[in-house]
Amino acid sequence: MVHARAALAARLLDQQGRVLTATEAISQLVRTDGEWTELIVQVPGIDDRAAYLQAEMLVLQPRQQPGQDRNAPFRVWSEDYHAHAWFDDLAVTLMPRLELDTGHPGEVIPATATPELSVLIRDLTGEHLTARVVVLDADGRVVDETSLRPGQGRLVERFTPDLPAPGWYRAALLVEADDRRVGMGVLDFAWGAPEDEHAPPSRSFALRAPATGAPGAAALPTMAAWSGVARAVVG
Repeated sequence: MVHARAALAARLLDQQGRVLTATEAISQLVRTDGEWTELIVQVPGIDDRAAYLQAEMLVLQPRQQPGQDRNAPFRVWSEDYHAHAWFDDLAVTLMPRLELDTGHPGEVIPATATPELSVLIRDLTGEHLTARVVVLDADGRVVDETSLRPGQGRLVERFTPDLPAPGWYRAALLVEADDRRVGMGVLDFAWGAPEDEHAPPSRSFALRAPATGAPGAAALPTMAAWSGVARAVVG
């Protein structure tokens, strides 16, 4: 291929075979010059009407590629007339539903509270799963971890990490089946923030929230006060 590109696309359909537009997804566009390249596309399960999964292996001419201005005046589209794309090992994986939560607004835990993580794993494939929760500090060092045995179906568990000191942390939930990763959830949280609203603000950090929903917006004042930031920008 010179002008065309290969891609993998997928979408969900309803019972009548109609495309649920909000679930459509496409991978990166590639020209590999004969080398094998992995293409991944993630289809969001956000529509209750979904009944079928449809996958397409595509070779797209420039005019068909996403992001192209097809109405540009006087544009001459270059095309390939002799091109090949080979696809192999197409796999469909139903990812488990994963949730991590501290139970505090904005995931900011006050100094007087004991940090506790709520873990939810829900799987519909029937595979035997194993899972780990790994907690890292702001420098990326592992400070605590625990193993979970979700088995099959649903697991709800609480984990109290042993944190060495107040600060910012990241919890990663890693789920595997047959020695392959089938899901990962990540949660950033802070612990030990001062509750004194009159504490001097830190000039090392700022809080920026370019877009957030109503629950997140409601947590911003508390997050800003507990974090001790010098300024906050909400847009």
